[in-house]
Amino acid sequence: MNVTQAGDVANFGGATGHPNRLGDPNQNLGASINQWFNTTAYVAVKGTGSLGNAQYNSTWGPGIANFDTSLLKTFRPSERLRIQTGVEAFNTLNHTQFESVGNQIGSATFGIVTAASDPRILQLRLKLSD
Repeated sequence: MNVTQAGDVANFGGATGHPNRLGDPNQNLGASINQWFNTTAYVAVKGTGSLGNAQYNSTWGPGIANFDTSLLKTFRPSERLRIQTGVEAFNTLNHTQFESVGNQIGSATFGIVTAASDPRILQLRLKLSD
């Protein structure tokens, strides 16, 4: 995950810059959705024309552990006709999948998980073919 700072403090013509990194942002990583990473590891660059020392992608975002499954059964009521029934499950184990963490220093959502993907979804299936 890339931590940024609003404004072009380095005068490179961009909309965002890199802050200064003072400590380990991955300390207690994922301990809370209200502070996903160590936000005190970053401070904003104050002087105009200065570059922050935080590297690109210097902390880890939420990972993904997603398992989708399907169970299908095909029947042949006649020689030509085929019927397939089944059930499909998306996010079968119903793990919470966090998607987005505020990554701009000084914003109200800095370090906070702001979105999650859908919970388990079940889908029934019926397919008729010849």
